[in-house]
Amino acid sequence: MEKESGFSLIEVLIAATIFSIGLIALAGAQLVSIRSTQSDYNFTMATSLVQQQIEGLHAGGSASLVNGNDGPLDMLGRTAADYTNAPDAADFLFNRTWTCTPANPGTGNPCLVHVEVRWLEARTGNNRMVSSDAIITP
Repeated sequence: MEKESGFSLIEVLIAATIFSIGLIALAGAQLVSIRSTQSDYNFTMATSLVQQQIEGLHAGGSASLVNGNDGPLDMLGRTAADYTNAPDAADFLFNRTWTCTPANPGTGNPCLVHVEVRWLEARTGNNRMVSSDAIITP
């Protein structure tokens, strides 16, 4: 009798099971990567909004060096009122506040500016914040 070559049904089932387990693990790793990417994206956008506000206060001169806040903002620093047809409300997740404290009271020069951008991370439900300080001389 001739010996047949090939794989038995048991060998094929075992190989398919091992391959399936590997694919499931790979899909889980991909999901974690996507979630992390969104969180990093929000952090980057918040950092950009902080820098945008500091630059705006610097460019505005001494009249702009007052405490304030705005939000909710989208990733471009715009509120829903800035749009004719506003995007989905979920796009407006950043809130920005800033304080200006004169470093030499009475003179107004220079001013210590503190800017914070806060948002709620949708995936985890955690509040996140990015802040920065700058000294601005009007």
